[in-house]
Parts: sequence; structure tokens; C-alpha cells
Amino acid sequence: MPEISPAQAVLRILLAQAREDGQVPRDLDTGAEAAFLTAGADGLQASVLLGQRSPEQAVAVLDRQLDRIFTTPAHAGTR
Repeated sequence: MPEISPAQAVLRILLAQAREDGQVPRDLDTGAEAAFLTAGADGLQASVLLGQRSPEQAVAVLDRQLDRIFTTPAHAGTR
């Protein structure tokens, strides 16, 4: 199994805790979601640096993905 980044490891832990707290679906694959979020953030960072999108657009993309994962209203109040 390939080594994961520290950011991905932290996300995996946070998503597992959110799953235990009922903030995300019980069947959420925390490893896959953590990998997707970190890869997405890396790609968005590059596109912002290259001027392909604004920082606000990048945040909106990440917010959409977090809204997809977090299914409880508690998430909406944390931003």
C-alpha cells in the first residue's frame, strides 16, 4: 500500500470522527474521501497559481465537496 501524506492521514482521522459523530454517512470510505479531498486541493492549488481560477472559485469547489460528504446541518454552521 502506498504511503499517504500527513494531510491525508489527518483528514482520514477527522472524517472517521465525523462518521462516529453521525455527521457523515456511516458507509463513508474515509480513506477514499481523504485521498480525493487532498488530491482535489492539490489540483485546485495549482489551478489558482496558474491563474485558471480564482481563490474564491477554488474554495467554492471544496465547499461543494464538503457539502456532499457532510450530510448534517451542523456542517453548514461551521463555515
